[in-house]
Amino acid sequence: MGWILELFFGLCVLTLCGGITVWIMRDGPQKFFRNSRGPARYEETLDEVKVRLDEIERRMTDVQDVMIALSEKFDRWEREKASF
Repeated sequence: MGWILELFFGLCVLTLCGGITVWIMRDGPQKFFRNSRGPARYEETLDEVKVRLDEIERRMTDVQDVMIALSEKFDRWEREKASF
């Protein structure tokens, strides 16, 4: 009788896991990641993402410029220090 209950509970867990997986793959992402304004705003959302990525790229370029300037400054200091 004990192995029957183990088999029954095993099948229940397997069915539950399968059902959760199907729910996540089919309904879950659309339900949780849907824009509250609806699917008509999808293009605007893409435009907003592009604008944000452009801003991030601009800021990264600024950071790279600062890092290059600092690197050149430290190189110059090391050359001056080595000449003394």
